[in-house]
Formats: sequence, structure tokens, C-alpha cells
Amino acid sequence: MAALARAAERLAAAGTETPRAEADLLLAHVLGCGRDRLYMERERRLSPAETAAFSALVARRARREPFAYLTGRREFLGRDFVVSPAVLIPRPETEELALAALADCRRYHRPRLLDLGTGSGVIAISLKLACPEAEATGTDISAPALSLAAQNGARLGAAVLWLEGDLLAPVAGEVFDLVIANPPYLSAQEYAASAPELRYEPPAALVAPGAGLEFYRRLARTAAAALAPNGVLWLEIGATQGAAVRALFTAAGWRIEIRRDLAGRDRLARAVPAPPF
Repeated sequence: MAALARAAERLAAAGTETPRAEADLLLAHVLGCGRDRLYMERERRLSPAETAAFSALVARRARREPFAYLTGRREFLGRDFVVSPAVLIPRPETEELALAALADCRRYHRPRLLDLGTGSGVIAISLKLACPEAEATGTDISAPALSLAAQNGARLGAAVLWLEGDLLAPVAGEVFDLVIANPPYLSAQEYAASAPELRYEPPAALVAPGAGLEFYRRLARTAAAALAPNGVLWLEIGATQGAAVRALFTAAGWRIEIRRDLAGRDRLARAVPAPPF
């Protein structure tokens, strides 16, 4: 199809990394088919409505709007989640966080799980589906994010309690076996130097004061009160923040382990309150 070639050229000129593959996937999305069908029907002529819809998506991607926002979908641990500009787009690194937390989840009988800043709900939903006996809660300060998380939970059949509020505020006085968080951790400088796609995602889910460490400081002070005996706190961290996060939690009386992601970068922190002397 000539439209595919033109779209790929436009995306290449805009600086996207895989212009032909993205053009294929956008057209497949418009046509409601798999990418392989495009090559089986290369002589197909697009209708005016299909042409208009495809051109609009290509124009948006050429402006570097994230691909996931164009299709409204993102895969996470093999499941299809609805996403929108109200939420951060789930990353592969966060899949590693969910899998690490899942290994701990299976140590408990009927564990209570808390996902802080749940966004689209991918962590809470994935853990609930993997551990059906778990009691899962997700909190977020954003009402639109929680609405989307609830939509994903209903679509995928995951019974999660969604609560609006800042970090631990909606569950004050409650305790959990696992608390998981992927908080904002970019500094203002890192955000300013980031790829154009990041400008479309909610800044509140990306950027934190104090060189990107503010939410870790807050959790180091407050999260122990939300953990049951033998409870665990799991965090995603920035690739350069391992030493700083370790220092913050150690100073606040935690035992903390920093783990690397598949690319060999500091990415996860597993923390437990240190026992009293």
C-alpha cells in the first residue's frame, strides 16, 4: 500500500526509531487486523474514512505522541491494558517490579497487597490475577487514573479496591504484607532533557522534587507503619538512584537491598523495617 510507504517516510523524518513497523501497526489498528494481514492484502485500497483515520494517527505520532496513547492499549505481563494520557505508560522495568513483588506475595497466606500511585492499575491487577487469594488495594491521587484502573480491573476480572488519595493517606491505620510503589523519580533536569514522547505523559507521575527523591524520603519515614509483621516494601527507582535510596532508607531504620534490572542498572529496592534492638 502506498499509504504505508508515505507514512513510514513521514515517521522517519520525524525521528521515530522504527518508522516502518510503527506505520504498519497504526494501519493494522485502524483496520482492526493483525500486521500480517497487511502483507496479505497489499493491493487493498483504503476507504476515505480509513485513509483519514490513518493519516490522523500518523500525524500525531509524527509529533512524537507515544504509540500507546494512539492505540489506547499497552501490554503488561502478557495482558492488554487500556491506557490514556491520564496515566503513565507501563514500562518493561515495571514488569520486573511486579514479578519481584509476586515472588514475595507467594510467601503469604491470603496476603494483603497495596499498590501506591497505581496509575492504570497494572501492578495491582497483575498481582491479584497471579494470586487470586490476595486482597489487593490500589491508591492514587488522580481520580482519572483511578477510573482507568477500575476499568482495567473490570475488563480483566481482577477484584481490586481503588482508593483516591496521596500515597498512604487513604489507608491510614491499615497494615499490609506487601506495599509496592513506582513513584515519580525524575528530577526536573532529567525531565527537561528527556525524549519528546515523555512530554505527553502526566508530569505528576514522572517528576519529583528534591532531585527526584522526595517520594522515597516520604516513604522511608511513613511506610513502616503500613507494614504487617514480616511485611515488605518494594520500590522501582531511577537507574542512578540506588546509593541515594539506600542511604535514605538505612538512615530511617530500614534494611534495604538494591537490585538491578535486565539491563544491569539499579532499578528495584526491597526494604523491610529493621528489628528493634
